[in-house]
Formats: sequence, C-alpha cells, structure tokens
Amino acid sequence: FASNIGTWMQNVTLIALANNLTHSGAFVGLVTFAQLGPMLVASPVGGVLADRFDRRRIIMSGSAVQGVLSIVLAVVAWNGTPPPWALVVIVLGIGLANALIAPSNGALLPHLVDRRDLSGAVAVNSASMNGSRVLGPLLAALTSSLGTGWIFLINAAAYLFVIAAVGAAKVDLPEPDTSTVGPWRRFTDGLTTARDNPVL
Repeated sequence: FASNIGTWMQNVTLIALANNLTHSGAFVGLVTFAQLGPMLVASPVGGVLADRFDRRRIIMSGSAVQGVLSIVLAVVAWNGTPPPWALVVIVLGIGLANALIAPSNGALLPHLVDRRDLSGAVAVNSASMNGSRVLGPLLAALTSSLGTGWIFLINAAAYLFVIAAVGAAKVDLPEPDTSTVGPWRRFTDGLTTARDNPVL
C-alpha cells in the first residue's frame, strides 16, 4: 500500500513536470506511454519469467531496479529542468521493470493466503490499489512544495516496503518450471491458449 502510494505520487508529479518542461500535450502523452506502455509488450515476457524463476526474487529485484531508477530520476530532476529525453528514458526503464514483475505479483497472491481467504485477499488488494490512487495524488499535492526531486526520493524509499514484505513473507511456492520448453515456445503457447479460450 505504501509503495503504491509512492508510485502514484510519482505518477502525478511526472505528468506535472513533463507539462512544465515542454508545455506540450504530446510530450506528456509520451512520458505517460513510457511509463504504462511497456505493460502492453513486456508483461507476457514477465509471465514467462514468473513460470521459470522464483517469483519472490523477481518482485524484489524488479522493485530494487524501480527504486534505483527513481533515485536517478530524482537526481536528474533536482533542479526542475531535466533534459526531456532523459525523463523519457528513465521512466521507460521504470515502466519495463514494472511490466516484468506484474505477472509475478499477481501469481504470488494465491500463495499468501489459504484458498478460503483468497476472495478476501483479492478484495483487500483491490482496495489497496484504489486507495493509493486517491491518496498518492493528494499527498503529491500536499508535498509539492518540497520539489519534484524529493517526491521521487519518497517513491524510491517506498519500494523498500515491497522488498521487505516480500522477503519476509512465508510463501510455499511451487518449484519453478525447468522443463526444456524454451521461453519463446512458452510465450506462443500462452497466446494460443488465450486465443482458443473465449473466456480468456
């Protein structure tokens, strides 16, 4: 929840910074796409990773990468006039890391609680996500006087909550799939399954 709040503080601040830098709606759209667009392309790759490797390590590593890139973003944006290209490149890195860990996040939840508690856990998770979308922008507005650099640093620090929580969680995960099926075949099999199943 704390990390999601930090993410939404950064999201809103990024949009404001992009607008202040260029006064261009197109550039604001580009920054937003750099942040969210990787989900369209990279999350299926993240699904392959979630099947083949330890999901906890994926989440912790990806969160660490996002935290480091948020620190880089803070340094670049500290004086309030970062180069626009640098903003896009750093945000694209954060978006890619997020897309690669998203499937592991989703796949981890059923292993955190008993099956009978799963619907409640999903509801709490959804409430946390939606609550952070409200509180994050509000806190960004309340702390805007600190400057963009500090808000990005707050978000970087918030990733420590994810790393600590996932590292401390007692999770009985299935063994990663080490079959000889390659990642490309696994990816195309997933697409075929989704295409052939009307519900998916």
